[in-house]
Amino acid sequence: MICFITTIVALWFLSIIALFAVRPKGMSLAETVRLVPDLLRLLTRLSKDRSLPAPVRWRIGILLIYLGSPIDFIPDFIPVVGYADAAILTYVVLPSLLKRTKTDILAQTWTGPADDLDPLHGLFGC
Repeated sequence: MICFITTIVALWFLSIIALFAVRPKGMSLAETVRLVPDLLRLLTRLSKDRSLPAPVRWRIGILLIYLGSPIDFIPDFIPVVGYADAAILTYVVLPSLLKRTKTDILAQTWTGPADDLDPLHGLFGC
């Protein structure tokens, strides 16, 4: 249980760092960080949505399992690069998921403010 909580906290901080690095111009870090919980809820809901093609749901499921798993390609105890594999995987998978998911499905499953969907697309370049 402690390992799971540590992983969640580490992912939170990793997400903040990654979002800071790739945030669109004109978007503050606070606005970008505010997207993280909604993004995690979006991924969870999309993974259960039967209207999406199976390959898209599989990618989401694999990403969520990898992010929550204590086993990584690069062990997390290695400073800086230990969390880089999760950030890189997230940054590679999310744009392809957002491009393959219809806008109306994203709008229906998004739990955050409707205005935050546009920055999400800008954040991942799709």
